[in-house]
Amino acid sequence: MKLIFLDIDGVLNHGLIVEDPERPFDKENLDPFNEFIQHTQAKIVISSSWRFLIGASDGYETKEEFFQFLYDEGLRAEIIDVTPDMPTVCRGVEIQTWLTQAREEKGLHIEDYLIFEDDVDDEMPREHLIETDFDIGLTKELAQQAIQRFS
Repeated sequence: MKLIFLDIDGVLNHGLIVEDPERPFDKENLDPFNEFIQHTQAKIVISSSWRFLIGASDGYETKEEFFQFLYDEGLRAEIIDVTPDMPTVCRGVEIQTWLTQAREEKGLHIEDYLIFEDDVDDEMPREHLIETDFDIGLTKELAQQAIQRFS
């Protein structure tokens, strides 16, 4: 299985629209991501702080409802989970924890993974990183680089 750990703000949108509830994603960022998914058939694990909308009073009751919202907004990838909420550690550790649990406890065979992220921390392995710019989001060029990394 090929996996993507997906941040949303600064990846599927950018600094100019992050606070616009009418436009959670920017087509200029979402289209290259969906093209990447079409080429690679990668599955998604949400690592974005958007995952905190699950169970929030102003959010979604279940993961499934949250995932459906993302699908309704145009995300064309199978979302399989979210990373754990570990408030005392950085996102890279949350990702590594998810990977360990998936392999050891769930027996998942993870062929490869990439992290799509604009706010990189030292615990994110650079060889698995697609780093975006918060003010721009995911570009066609970065999506093509990601396709090549999975080839």
